Amino acid sequence: MKLQKKPIAIATIVALSVALATALSSPALGAVASSPTNTNFQAGTIAAEPASDDDAAPEIQAQASTAHVSYRTLIQSIGWQSQKKDGDMAGTQGRSLRLEAIRANVSGGPGGGIVYRAHVQGIGWQGWKSNGAMAGTQGRSLRMEAIQMKLTGKLAKKYDVYYRTHVQKFGWTGWAKNGASCGSSGYSYRLEALEVRLVEKGGPAPGTTSNAYRTPLLKYRTHVQSVGWQAWRPDGQAAGTQGRSLRLEALQLKLGPGVAGGVRYRTHVQGIGWQGWRQNGGVSGTSGQSRRLEAVAVELTGAAAGRYDVYYRVHAQRFGWMGWAKNGEPAGTSGYSYRLEALEVRLVEKGAPAPGATAGAYRTPLLRFRSHVQSKGWQGYAPEGGTSGVARSGLRIEALDMKLGEAAGRSSVQYRTSVQNLGWQGWKQNGQMAGTSGRGLRVEALQAKLTGDMAKKYDLYYRTYAQGFGWMGWAKNGEPAGVKNIPCRIEAYQMTLVRKGGAAPGSTANAYRDVQLGLEDWKNLLDDASGEASIHVYNGTVTEEDMQAIRDQMGYGDRLGFIALNVKTGKCISYNPDAEIFSASSIKASFCCSLCKYDAPGIAGYAGTMWETCTNSDNYAYATLVNAYGRGYYYDFMDEADVDFSIGPEGYATYSPRKLCKLWAVMADYIDYGYQYGEDNWHQFRDSFENGFYKVGYMYPGSWCGGIYNGGAYEDDVIYAVMSAYSYESDKTQVWDVGDALKQALQY
Repeated sequence: MKLQKKPIAIATIVALSVALATALSSPALGAVASSPTNTNFQAGTIAAEPASDDDAAPEIQAQASTAHVSYRTLIQSIGWQSQKKDGDMAGTQGRSLRLEAIRANVSGGPGGGIVYRAHVQGIGWQGWKSNGAMAGTQGRSLRMEAIQMKLTGKLAKKYDVYYRTHVQKFGWTGWAKNGASCGSSGYSYRLEALEVRLVEKGGPAPGTTSNAYRTPLLKYRTHVQSVGWQAWRPDGQAAGTQGRSLRLEALQLKLGPGVAGGVRYRTHVQGIGWQGWRQNGGVSGTSGQSRRLEAVAVELTGAAAGRYDVYYRVHAQRFGWMGWAKNGEPAGTSGYSYRLEALEVRLVEKGAPAPGATAGAYRTPLLRFRSHVQSKGWQGYAPEGGTSGVARSGLRIEALDMKLGEAAGRSSVQYRTSVQNLGWQGWKQNGQMAGTSGRGLRVEALQAKLTGDMAKKYDLYYRTYAQGFGWMGWAKNGEPAGVKNIPCRIEAYQMTLVRKGGAAPGSTANAYRDVQLGLEDWKNLLDDASGEASIHVYNGTVTEEDMQAIRDQMGYGDRLGFIALNVKTGKCISYNPDAEIFSASSIKASFCCSLCKYDAPGIAGYAGTMWETCTNSDNYAYATLVNAYGRGYYYDFMDEADVDFSIGPEGYATYSPRKLCKLWAVMADYIDYGYQYGEDNWHQFRDSFENGFYKVGYMYPGSWCGGIYNGGAYEDDVIYAVMSAYSYESDKTQVWDVGDALKQALQY
């Protein structure tokens, strides 16, 4: 039988050699140990085969070398760093730079490798990479958010691989090991640095292992006006916007994977009110309907409710960040028509303190009010501190109502209106209509007051925006606000509550104008007008458009003066009204009025002469009247107007716009009420003006006074006087444009 040769493994030969050498050196072998041994292995005689754990006994196996781990990171704005190893920090701290990729490797040890993977912004967990391959991304500006690492082969049996990360906002995490996650997800936080170490199997960790990996306990997102659905936010981060006046329209919430139980929530929606409960990612609110969220309530269910309190707060229009509500309480507003703009939610260990102040988490108005506006109908309710109606619109309020909120208890609000042609109506309360509907009648004034406990706690203040007056002063607790005996509409009103005895929200002057102005009032108002060479308005307001129209006609500085008065409202405008300018023919109308008012003998025989004087400004006709009656009647007329100036031989004078306007005030009184002095003379004077009650006076350029153009008028309840050193030929239109601008500015 022929023997077959069997190959011997190299490892076996080495082991035998070591054993033989040991045996020969043993004292038991004596001289044998001291004899040299010559053992030769010829190349090719023994074939080699792969070593295995069974080829050698453990007690004679060769010792492995120490293993090392090395790694390098790709850093935002820096690129690939140099290689780090065995616990060195790779990355940066304090520079807010993201890690974007990593490569790792091991050397030495009994054999094996390292595998790893990255959780990347917008991608999530990537596939596993190994032994120097790149995990993460390059050239895409995406942050790494977490990492997992583990050893393979014999290394995995001899070592644990530990790693920790430096995370945006969290700082250094605890140590993770052997494939566990390290970093965060769901927060959108970047990794900024990491450290990796190999530790003998079962040895102690390099440091704390707490909080190695963080995921949100809860996350949520909001649907924002003009933006749509935003990204999910973790608990403790704000969802929505601030400072952009954008409404929240819908939201979703759900618990993190590590929290047992559920979350449910509901929203208070514009025009809908409180919706039903949604839960665990369902949509609460609306999309595509442009409806604002106004309030929200959130609560936990199941195991989560026993372990945590859920706190939440909202950023509301006008109020900003409100207090923290919890566990199903409402947060936000109702009854104000204010939008939610942002939301923040946090889970807190059961019974732990709130994240901040809890006062003012939810607000509803104590008082609401609304208006029925011309051509628009009923508006929505405004809360205390708000405005109802449309100021500066030219639209009248025709009716209104008010009501108290639930917190007012059994108290009530009572109110009434003064209506065009009807006067003060009876008192209404708690949502009843005051005013009229469908009759086209304006509200001119209102009163309001509280009853019950509310009247003991609060003062009710209110003010009106009245045509021709603008915002008037604040009235309170049943006082009238607005106008009476003046044909002016109320366009808007405001209401607010002030703690009893507290300061008024603004000026209380001129809250109510109940006037039937007469001649003495007109003269006093004209006397009170400012004499400065700048435009002054008092007893009302003038729109910027009307003010600019006046300015556009004023290019001559102190060569121009004017004053105008609305005889019904008392609103007055003046500019340089005491400039002394030659009257020219502007005096003729008041001279004729004096003859009719004081019943000059035989004045009826001068009807044609008066017409020529007033309508055609005929100098010969005027001279005829002066020669016939002298100046005595006119001096009486000047006394009644409270003015004084010298009259020349021809019947002309030098006076100011203020004096001319006061002369027209006496004429306006006679034009309106002169029939009381005698109807014949009254008709004669009125008939002397063919195209309206106005009278001009002028001199051509080059005359002794250098050219002037003056005028006085009574039109549309406005008396005004404009006097100038303008040229009649080139500037006469401009002078009357000033008059037209004044008349427009003083309309109701």
